[in-house]
Amino acid sequence: MNSTITQDIDFTSIEKSPKEIINSFTEITGYSNEVVINGGEQFTVGKKVSDRNSGREKYPLFHHPSSSSANEFAGELIKERDPYGNYYILFKKRDQEEGKNSKVNALEVRDHSREQDLNNILTQLREELTNKDWEQDGIVRVSYEEKLDANMKLVEFIEESDKHSFNPQTMMIPQVMDGINEYPLDAQELMFYIQEGITINLSNKLKEVTPEQIREALIDYYNSA
Repeated sequence: MNSTITQDIDFTSIEKSPKEIINSFTEITGYSNEVVINGGEQFTVGKKVSDRNSGREKYPLFHHPSSSSANEFAGELIKERDPYGNYYILFKKRDQEEGKNSKVNALEVRDHSREQDLNNILTQLREELTNKDWEQDGIVRVSYEEKLDANMKLVEFIEESDKHSFNPQTMMIPQVMDGINEYPLDAQELMFYIQEGITINLSNKLKEVTPEQIREALIDYYNSA
């Protein structure tokens, strides 16, 4: 077992999570669900990240679009395993000290419409950005220069927007460019790919920008075109 994952958690000070909360955690689908933790704030949920050695699984959480910190990184929902095979569902808030996670005593999983909202416009969005026919069968051939031009449209839109405050150059991350303007990914696959790109390329990772912020910008761009 990878002791660096769990050594800061005092499992003797908390009770293992009941089966119904573990089951709720298992039901979550990244970028398709939102959760309510301990009967309080709602969060949207990103792609699950797993560590096979420790048994730890975690979902990044983002502030609900209706909150004052809409779509920003909020923390992580974690399933942790102790040395005896017991499981604990924990909530680690953004910038919270490692090992000081809060136990989840209630976990509600809900569907939301934002995945379908993006799916509904992806083909038309890609056609507007690349000036190519994305309704055809097979992979659309988009050159590197065409991808740059397409994503520069998004960069300029974000630069001129009063609503979107993240760094517009995020749109030039390779996985963001390829996911939007090269591969025919559906909305969930695109969000997974964007999360990977942010995690690999940005030093502050999801604290700097989130896929939910990019999702909202894509929809707003389409509606403004």
